[in-house]
Amino acid sequence: MMIAMDDNIVGLFAESRAGHDKGKTFVIISNDREFAEVADGKSRTIERPKRKNRKHLRIIQNELCGEIRSKLLNNKPVSNEEIKYVLKQRGRMMLTSANAADAK
Repeated sequence: MMIAMDDNIVGLFAESRAGHDKGKTFVIISNDREFAEVADGKSRTIERPKRKNRKHLRIIQNELCGEIRSKLLNNKPVSNEEIKYVLKQRGRMMLTSANAADAK
């Protein structure tokens, strides 16, 4: 699914497509027309998010980020632990689907 540049992408997963963090998955904390701030809860925390050009992010639609998305959109606090947890769950989900594909 393609997401328009003016869509609200706060709370969605994004994979970095450029830079030293290429391939790394983040949660989008805030965005404007050209840039998004992303966090992973470890090296890039809520308090110190990474500012990335939206062109350098691949947006990932995923139901796991629903609770965090809701909190961010309603200006409620989100902890770094919550971000780490959903990113870990997404990694497990990706690993499980990859193993299922290999088993076929």
